Amino acid sequence: MAESKTTSEKLNADLIGIYEYKTPEQSENHYIVIDTLNGNYNGLYFGTEDSGGHGVFFYGNGMENLNLDNDKISFEIGKRNLYETTRFRIVKNRKNLEKDSTSGVSKGQLKYNGEITKNGIEVNCESEFGDCWENEMNFEKLTENK
Repeated sequence: MAESKTTSEKLNADLIGIYEYKTPEQSENHYIVIDTLNGNYNGLYFGTEDSGGHGVFFYGNGMENLNLDNDKISFEIGKRNLYETTRFRIVKNRKNLEKDSTSGVSKGQLKYNGEITKNGIEVNCESEFGDCWENEMNFEKLTENK
């Protein structure tokens, strides 16, 4: 996981959680996972990428240069190993993930910046090579069903 730079000495526990961006096909949804480690925010991004006629590929990456400050968020996603199955899953044994082979690599940098809202995170994505799933994405925070 990538650690963030925070300007605040106190972390906001309300930011910790899982955020979901819904696509027309549920298996292609994107997820942001924000947690803390050693007093800093860190995050993971689980996403999909259009393979140009061969379906959709999946990736899971640490969020690089994660910055959460005054209801603003920014991060980057670098080189992505692309898989035919989702990376957002629970596995009982790491070997179950390792036996999946990559279907390719996407090297274009994805840059996200946006705002933290009452219900989630709204971000804009920029990519030199057009690798963003959407330019504007609205992630809703998932809550526990009680």
